[in-house]
Amino acid sequence: MKKIFLFAFTLLFFVQCTSVKSHNKHLNDLISEKDLKTDVDFAYKKMQNLHPDLYSYISKKELDYKFDSLKTTISKPMTSFDFYKKLSPVIAEVRQGHMFVSPSEKIMTKKETKALTKKGVGPLSQFDFEFFNDKLYVLKNKSYDKNIKAGTEISAINGKNPADLIRLYSNWYTSDGFNQTFKANNSGRKFSKFFTFENGIQDSIKYNFKYNDSTRIVSIQRKVVDTARTDRKAIRKKMSAYERAKKKEKNKEKNVLGYDKLTKTYNRNLRFIEKDS
Repeated sequence: MKKIFLFAFTLLFFVQCTSVKSHNKHLNDLISEKDLKTDVDFAYKKMQNLHPDLYSYISKKELDYKFDSLKTTISKPMTSFDFYKKLSPVIAEVRQGHMFVSPSEKIMTKKETKALTKKGVGPLSQFDFEFFNDKLYVLKNKSYDKNIKAGTEISAINGKNPADLIRLYSNWYTSDGFNQTFKANNSGRKFSKFFTFENGIQDSIKYNFKYNDSTRIVSIQRKVVDTARTDRKAIRKKMSAYERAKKKEKNKEKNVLGYDKLTKTYNRNLRFIEKDS
């Protein structure tokens, strides 16, 4: 029985590794015009079959026209990401904020994920961003360069204007209905996600910072959160059942409240007000 289980596990591991390798190998392949148009029809059919209220903010006639127009713009083979940039704005026309299209991305093996985690926090995750008056600002600095103050403008990122990038990214998602404030308030927070969609995971990013009248160019590398190594098994053995239960409860609380290891703070505050007497 053990041999059968071991064989099944080995086979599953082999299939997974092969499928990941195959996916990554063909990620940037050109997809034929015929297949892309078939995918457009497939996406629209799934939306019609599964969406409970597809035409709340757009008529069927108008949405039909947009999908037909999308197919006319597909005149040559393209990569899956180029197709994503064409399809996502049409999906966004439905104006349902919870309906979101994600591009096909590189899949990392467990070994690669572990190695990346060991290298530390990426250069985008070391900042919280805010987009205001067509400019991208540092809302919170979590990097190793403490000279970067909150309120510093990012005039360029890897040589590109952030405002131009955000205007492009805003076409790839929508808010509910005709709401005008959602994108304005969330474009800074979504910047890292879309930048990674377009450029992949980065180990280093060159920022052009501007604060008052001073400007500087800084390359932010990955940051290791904690280099101290601990023997978790030994610690676990020393802990009592009560201590383990409390630790488990604390970890659950951190997960719910969005604990940030870099700043050692919580992103969300959740508390229940006592019952009214």
